[in-house]
Amino acid sequence: MGPMWGEWTQGIRTLFPESHIYLFEANSDHRDILQSLGFPVEIVLLSKSDDIEVDYYAAKTGINTGNSIYREQTSYFSSENCEVRSS
Repeated sequence: MGPMWGEWTQGIRTLFPESHIYLFEANSDHRDILQSLGFPVEIVLLSKSDDIEVDYYAAKTGINTGNSIYREQTSYFSSENCEVRSS
């Protein structure tokens, strides 16, 4: 869940080479790098409700590990550095 760039996933694969790994990531910016890893990838926002539209807060610069439907309360998500995407 939320593999970002897949670094943890690659490490786990070396420990458990026979495991079945599926990647679910909400940030579409990571699609290309995740698809290059060779695992099944879904760019999707998982929620308890289907077919609802929510705001997704994404940092424009810096490490964007805090991208979420909940706006992080740090300088990475200041008004100047945050974009709101509909999901």
